[in-house]
Amino acid sequence: MKKSLLLVSLLAAFGTASAASSVTLYGVLDGSIGQTKTTTVTAAGLKTVEKNSSLVREGNNNGLSGSRFGIKGSEDLGMGLKGHFVLEQAADVSNGDFNSSNRQTYVGLSGDFGTLTLGRQYTPFYDAVEPLINVDAGGSYIVSSATTKRANSSIKYTSPAFSGVQVSVLAGSDTNSVTGSPETKDDVMGASLSYTHGKMSAALGYHGVEGKSGSITNMKTETSGVGLGYNFGVAQVIASYTEQKETGAGFTGNMKNKDATIGVKVPFGAAYVMASVGQNEMKDMRSTRDISKASSKGTNAVLGLGYHLSKRTEAYARYAKLNEAKYKTVAGVANGSTKTDAFSVGVRHTF
Repeated sequence: MKKSLLLVSLLAAFGTASAASSVTLYGVLDGSIGQTKTTTVTAAGLKTVEKNSSLVREGNNNGLSGSRFGIKGSEDLGMGLKGHFVLEQAADVSNGDFNSSNRQTYVGLSGDFGTLTLGRQYTPFYDAVEPLINVDAGGSYIVSSATTKRANSSIKYTSPAFSGVQVSVLAGSDTNSVTGSPETKDDVMGASLSYTHGKMSAALGYHGVEGKSGSITNMKTETSGVGLGYNFGVAQVIASYTEQKETGAGFTGNMKNKDATIGVKVPFGAAYVMASVGQNEMKDMRSTRDISKASSKGTNAVLGLGYHLSKRTEAYARYAKLNEAKYKTVAGVANGSTKTDAFSVGVRHTF
């Protein structure tokens, strides 16, 4: 009942606002048939296999994109200034539910100075570097552990492109202060520098999240990375290197994840084939670490093909080995492994 009322309200709002030509209803629906199988092997060689499958699976769980719908619009305010907004909601094609958390909700202004937006929105790292990490950004087939999608309570500025160079910065903060209790605060900072010239693209990005209770840092996560891409016409090639570091939470030292990826997508008319490989290395130097899994190495790989039935509808198939990790103890002794095998055949439609 609640989701029906929500849909009616959104459609009513769209119908009222659509009198302005700048308002657009858009979305993505991605459904697939597939399975994920996770295999865990202990140091003693004991193997555990867990399988998860459904006749129809939501795209974000076993496909290329998280399903969503949204309303976006802009208004000419004169003198080169525009106001614009986005209101976007996640959906699940497997059971018809609307996700309880929205994807993006922001309002902003743009002009010759660039674009300024306020709300819940994509981070500069995700905008600039993520497309150079994964051939199909989003969904479940991601070959890198470094991902920073959206930030709450944030302000983002994106500059105009000057000779192909563009800068974006973001800051977010959520503070709660109660008399007699420690002040809690969640801060977000991000920045990116991107360059596009003809068939070449490159980007640098940083994203930091820090939570505090009084003077104590609950957790701090910092992600940085660089990506490169080139479209040769016959094939698009991308490569990246990222690092993610976690500190705080009552421990000394840190945990680091390092990822190197390379991907290629080759079109054949309306069809394409793709492949993506990522190498991950984790080292846990925290004082509270699990000494039996102090480090790991693993390789993630995705193979796939697709066919564009139209400009909006794509049929696809994917097979992947993901979340692979071969663990070592703090003394460097091999100590078990995990890996996930996944496949899907699906349809993605955009509108």
